[in-house]
Amino acid sequence: MTSEREIAASPELSALFGVEIGATLIGQQRVIRRNGVVESVVKSYWLHRSEG
Repeated sequence: MTSEREIAASPELSALFGVEIGATLIGQQRVIRRNGVVESVVKSYWLHRSEG
């Protein structure tokens, strides 16, 4: 199961990405299950890119 949403950059993420705290990032979380049991959770973040 994968979900994606806009998030506000935390102090840690803002330092990693070189953006201001609260800047918009896209966050994705993927939950991997085996036989109904959660095996792993993978979280990814990337910069929100405005069109134009």
